[in-house]
Amino acid sequence: MDNYSDLKNLERHIANDVTPSRSTTDILANLKLLNDTTTLAGQNTPLGLIAAEEIKYLTAAMKAVTTNKVLRDRFGSGLQGAMDVSSLLKDRFNTKVFEAIIDQNLTADNRLDPEAYAVKNATPII
Repeated sequence: MDNYSDLKNLERHIANDVTPSRSTTDILANLKLLNDTTTLAGQNTPLGLIAAEEIKYLTAAMKAVTTNKVLRDRFGSGLQGAMDVSSLLKDRFNTKVFEAIIDQNLTADNRLDPEAYAVKNATPII
């Protein structure tokens, strides 16, 4: 091993530790900040509304990494894993909203309805 960092990375891989090395005090400071942010999220201000939106995803992610073995194994059960899953949840939510809006407009006009098109243009089986 060339340096301490390489050795620590090797140890993490052998132990299957998927969480990055962060000090306990860093994690606790972030958790305290999140607790304060939760209070902020309860306020009906522009900043509070943004905080509420972000806390929504992080809370769902924290639940996911504690209850879903696949996510826990891949991302870990710590704060960093929850933050990573939170980002994935937010991206997926945005994708689903976009698809729902596009699909709704696509089916609003029968000429663009993919299911109606498939039925109309189906080749009968003889």
